[in-house]
Amino acid sequence: MNDTNIERFLIGGVVLTFVAALAWYSMTSQRPSTDDSVQIADRVVTVTPLLQDADATDVLGAEPTALPQATATLTDDEVAIINEQIDEDIVEATPTPDVILTIPTEIPIIEEPTTIGDLAEPTADSGMTDETTDNGTENLDDDLYQEFLEPTMPPEPTATPTATPVPVELIRGEVRWSGEKRVVYDVVVETGATMIIEPNTTVFMAPGTSFYIDGNVRALGSAAAPVRITSDGQAWGGMFVRNGGDVMLLGAVISRGGGTTTLIAAERASVVMRDTQINNNLGHIQLRDSAFTFENSTMRDNQLPYGAAIDATFSYNSAFRVVNSRVGPNTQADGAPAVAVKSTGSATQLTLEVSGSLLTNQSGSNLQLESAADLSGSIQCNAFVAGDVGVSIRTNTTQLPAISLFVRNNAFEQHRGVRTNQYEPHQGNTWRTLYGMTSNVAVNGQGNWWDHAKGPYDPKRYTTGRGELAGVNVDAGNWLTTRPVCAPQP
Repeated sequence: MNDTNIERFLIGGVVLTFVAALAWYSMTSQRPSTDDSVQIADRVVTVTPLLQDADATDVLGAEPTALPQATATLTDDEVAIINEQIDEDIVEATPTPDVILTIPTEIPIIEEPTTIGDLAEPTADSGMTDETTDNGTENLDDDLYQEFLEPTMPPEPTATPTATPVPVELIRGEVRWSGEKRVVYDVVVETGATMIIEPNTTVFMAPGTSFYIDGNVRALGSAAAPVRITSDGQAWGGMFVRNGGDVMLLGAVISRGGGTTTLIAAERASVVMRDTQINNNLGHIQLRDSAFTFENSTMRDNQLPYGAAIDATFSYNSAFRVVNSRVGPNTQADGAPAVAVKSTGSATQLTLEVSGSLLTNQSGSNLQLESAADLSGSIQCNAFVAGDVGVSIRTNTTQLPAISLFVRNNAFEQHRGVRTNQYEPHQGNTWRTLYGMTSNVAVNGQGNWWDHAKGPYDPKRYTTGRGELAGVNVDAGNWLTTRPVCAPQP
């Protein structure tokens, strides 16, 4: 109830009380009194407390108890007026805020990114604008939308990317190829596995594909039914024989390989090639601590970007054999040898055999030997033709009276490069004669053919000689006056 209604209620109560007091006074005033002024003053004093603090029951007795009933006797119109006034008072009493917050009826939904780590682009109804809202807060623009989301929506961490496995043809157990075989993936021969290529089989390698050999490979061809490994497109890769691997190529024809600049590479492995032809390839043979046999085989007409056609290095005991074979001519870098063998260990025992073979190249040495220890083995019945030097020997240990290498019945021929020296031209041509054999330590080179019946050319030691030069550490006495029959013809 508001102040106005309370005031009306009190006034009504006062009026009723006043009327009752007048009625009472009227009845009592007819009584005889000896002092009316005193009586009136008492009545005035009696009324005054009613208006201030006194309860109506103290003054009127039982009759004022009806006063609270006055509110119940209000008409419907009066009640409506009172309620309307109450509603107006409530509305007016509601304080008006200084700032009105605008709350959107719909909360924008940010779609979760479809890719881990990516954030969704802002949508048109996201509510992110450059304008200032009513509450004075400036929103971020769309360009900073992603940056705005990062603190609340950090991208999920991603695992370390796993390399996509490259498909390979995996050889396990014993596998045989025959007829026509097309290889579209790299071939991996597992340790303990054996891959057998039957006679008269042609293997077409896809460009760039290679063999990775931890186990055994056997190509069982022959002159009548060879095994062919080639490509009908661009060059294929090569054969990579790894630790413990064992490769035997019999009656094989290998061509259009070496796309990796290496046709055959072996490390701590074994490679045997017999009756095999290696022609029209783009890479060489590289051996590291691997036993090697190249027998009744040919390696010629290959395009070799660098290094020797056959390059072998040994750091522990092993064997290197080139028997009844031909290496060259191949297209090689200037000065690159046809065959290079290097022994790096001071205690390494290398079994070296080069016999019945033709080694040739356009420059450099036909056979280059380097060793940290004594060289043993045999070099016999070979033809070392063209290039700068037939056989070049270098060793770190001086052996007296000579190294153990056996050199007999070889033909040193046509080593007439374009470089000049103090010696006269070779008889019968205008080219300067270069060395048939050189060495930095003493070596026994007797019993060889130096391209002339009168022996090697050396005005100090061999005054009658008109043939190839022999190095100062090479004992070329007792030369052959005719070409050895066992040495192959160029």
